[in-house]
Amino acid sequence: MAEYFLIAETSAVTLTIAGVVKEVVTIVVAVFVFKDEFTWLKGMGLVVIFIGVSLFNWFKYQKLVEGGLGDHTLEDNRSSPKYAVVDDETAETFELEDDVDHVL
Repeated sequence: MAEYFLIAETSAVTLTIAGVVKEVVTIVVAVFVFKDEFTWLKGMGLVVIFIGVSLFNWFKYQKLVEGGLGDHTLEDNRSSPKYAVVDDETAETFELEDDVDHVL
């Protein structure tokens, strides 16, 4: 459920970045807590992860500074939902952004 709300409020890329950070935490815990062997392959993987996450954050920051991400706030997103749940019992017609009634 948390993943759904995260994607609904941000983007799928944010969820992917969160998954990558989780993998880093998994590797660090395995090495320090469970005394797993830290190989050069794991080290290279961590370097690639750090570079990728850093570049993503830099890109997002640059877009924010340039105004490319827009001025949408969390409240704005909640006032106009991106998705609507429609089932057979609750809706027979619904409106899309084109102001035309659509029948199920």
